[in-house]
Amino acid sequence: GMFWRGENEAFYTLVRDTIDGVKAVASNQGASVRVGSAGFVHKIVENLDLEGNVAQGFIEAVGADRLDFFSAHYYGACQDEKAEDGWNWLSSLRNKLNERGLQDKPLHITEWNVSIGSACPNEYFSAQEVQAFTGSMLTMMQDHFLNVEAAHFYAGIPNMGLFTVDEDQRFVVRPSAWSFWAHSLLQGGTILRAEVCGTDSCYPAGSTTNFNVMGTSVRKGNTVYALLTNLTKNPKDLIVRFKGVDLTNATVRFHRPPKFEDGAVVVDSELVEGVIQPTLDGVENLAALISIDEPALQLDMQQADSVVSVPGHTVAVVELTIPE
Repeated sequence: GMFWRGENEAFYTLVRDTIDGVKAVASNQGASVRVGSAGFVHKIVENLDLEGNVAQGFIEAVGADRLDFFSAHYYGACQDEKAEDGWNWLSSLRNKLNERGLQDKPLHITEWNVSIGSACPNEYFSAQEVQAFTGSMLTMMQDHFLNVEAAHFYAGIPNMGLFTVDEDQRFVVRPSAWSFWAHSLLQGGTILRAEVCGTDSCYPAGSTTNFNVMGTSVRKGNTVYALLTNLTKNPKDLIVRFKGVDLTNATVRFHRPPKFEDGAVVVDSELVEGVIQPTLDGVENLAALISIDEPALQLDMQQADSVVSVPGHTVAVVELTIPE
């Protein structure tokens, strides 16, 4: 309903014929190709039920069996965006797709960001709170229920990027980039059960904002990584508790990215074939800014506690090493 200006039936015919044609040619060449839906814009949740909108009736007209995945875009509301808005959108979309016969088909979030660049002030994309937003979205998209297979952080308008170039032509790393650094530590791991708890109750850490903390955890060999996102502007002192394995002689390290008042980190850079990029020394110096502490680990039977402080609007990683 934003880029298509023709009749709905013409769109459905276009999609059906395209999918069938592409797969037929691929099959003739002995290849296997997966084809998904159109890339529906961020109002897709409402548009699936909006009479007359091209999204309403799309799955039924095209056929759920034709679609190998479903594509959609998500953009928030700049300073008014909350982590729970992202979860509500993702879970609502998943539920509506399940009702329409796509319960076994993954989601591709083919564009997402805190907002479209033209909607927010330029400086907002360098704000520390954007780190918390990107961190929470990346954590949510690990949830098995949502079945997000791929997601593409979108920066088609330059002010939306994880990186930028300042007025002095220097390469700048924004706070949001550290969300991807933290989640990269999860790559290749097996997702573990993770909960966030108050005094009397616990909730799945990757899908709730009840305590203004989100989290996810994986195990890679003898190392467990627990990723934490503080959704508030104030520091949070947390007890991180590990259970279910022999924790005798285990050790813990706490990783925190740099946090600056101006919201960005300038990296030594150079001009290479007309492109400003960080130097190798600049990247090494950037990595050295990551704070690594070794908090105490208090053992008690089959659990171990470590107390950490996560700065406001920050992602952080607790690394637990279990001796073999």
